[in-house]
Amino acid sequence: MELRSKKAANQLFQCMCMTYLSAFGYHVLKDEPYMPWGLGGNGDYSKVFKDHPYPVHTPYLKEYYMCGISYHLGKLILHFTNPRENDFVEMGLHHTVTIYLMFGSYMYNVWECGAVICFLHDVTDAIGSLCKVTSQTDCMKLTIPIFGGILLSWGWIRNIVFPSMIYSIWVDNRNVFPGTNYVLEIYCYLLSLLVLLHYFWYYLFLKIVYSLVTTGTGEDE
Repeated sequence: MELRSKKAANQLFQCMCMTYLSAFGYHVLKDEPYMPWGLGGNGDYSKVFKDHPYPVHTPYLKEYYMCGISYHLGKLILHFTNPRENDFVEMGLHHTVTIYLMFGSYMYNVWECGAVICFLHDVTDAIGSLCKVTSQTDCMKLTIPIFGGILLSWGWIRNIVFPSMIYSIWVDNRNVFPGTNYVLEIYCYLLSLLVLLHYFWYYLFLKIVYSLVTTGTGEDE
């Protein structure tokens, strides 16, 4: 497989990082009582704030969270230092909100809540990065099935499982922060903002599929 540009090499590195974080995250979270079945666990996400504010964190949860924060902080810095692309505004919003949520959840000692959300993003980002890599190499035939994997994974994980987790935070844990309900409200609001961005990007994915079927070219505009 021959990479055609420096951008493709960067995407390959990103794909490797996301694959590692996904594997690491699943190893840490898979047996936890708050890992939902929709992400490969056997737990219930409504238990994510159990024992707050002094939960007993599972081994390596902190390390996984630190790796995630470092990666997304790097993405935020690169986003504002690299040349602007046509998705600058929405990606800038996504990176900014993500870092705010990750730092905030870490400082508020709700690592479990943030780690599962971080994991579901890592998994889908790994597939998306792989698709970007193959689209810029001589392995173009792999791009279409991988893009199909994006549609399935995003449709299920980001568009269905993720909103259901936000609903669980809002409905099942209304009293987890007594006297500081604004914390939960801000957290759910920003998470919902990420969901709206996911829906917008999924709409663009569907436009690519429509263009591919009708014109034979995968363009979203």
